[in-house]
Amino acid sequence: MNNAFINKDPRSPDPCVWVVTNPINIFHNDQDINWKLIGSVDLVNWAPNVDPPIVFGPAWTGGVPIRVANPGAQDWIQVTGPGPAGPNPVTYAYTAHITVTGCPAVIQIAGSVINQPT
Repeated sequence: MNNAFINKDPRSPDPCVWVVTNPINIFHNDQDINWKLIGSVDLVNWAPNVDPPIVFGPAWTGGVPIRVANPGAQDWIQVTGPGPAGPNPVTYAYTAHITVTGCPAVIQIAGSVINQPT
């Protein structure tokens, strides 16, 4: 299992600037990814109008991200990768969509998943 954490950018004074663990490396024998929000449920949540809130580019051939219930806290998002990459790494782009209390719009965070060769 590979975990990606989305949290406020500690280098920015702007409360609406958030970052994600980047890149996420997956391997032929470990293709599962979980995205988790770091912050209270009163502060940050997955964007309610984007489902799923992790959106991959058209090259992605893995699973469809799903919400995993986490009572008392934010759900996390889980997906299974496309399987072994072959002899060369393959990079996939995605965008995470979150809402943050006090920020005027959905925050979009660019990230990438690198499927490492077998």
